[in-house]
Amino acid sequence: MKLFLFISQSIYALMLVPWLIVWGVSFMVFDSGLSLWGVGIMIMVTLYPIAVAVCSLLSWIYVKKMRPLSIVAINLVPSIWIMAFVLIIFVF
Repeated sequence: MKLFLFISQSIYALMLVPWLIVWGVSFMVFDSGLSLWGVGIMIMVTLYPIAVAVCSLLSWIYVKKMRPLSIVAINLVPSIWIMAFVLIIFVF
């Protein structure tokens, strides 16, 4: 379990570098004016490092208190952002 947490959180930490680039570029969504869609995109992009920190912290705190499946589920929440980004890159 600890090896899984270490590997997955290392991947999340490595994904913070491209996230920083995407976050900087995401401000261009406001070039055409302020819109609900643009604000939503910025909120979702900005929440990635917060999700990584919170889920990593919770998974290490609960590593001995909860079932392994629950810890895996908590730890995989930030992967939603990674999968969405990859999907957007390859589909659109």
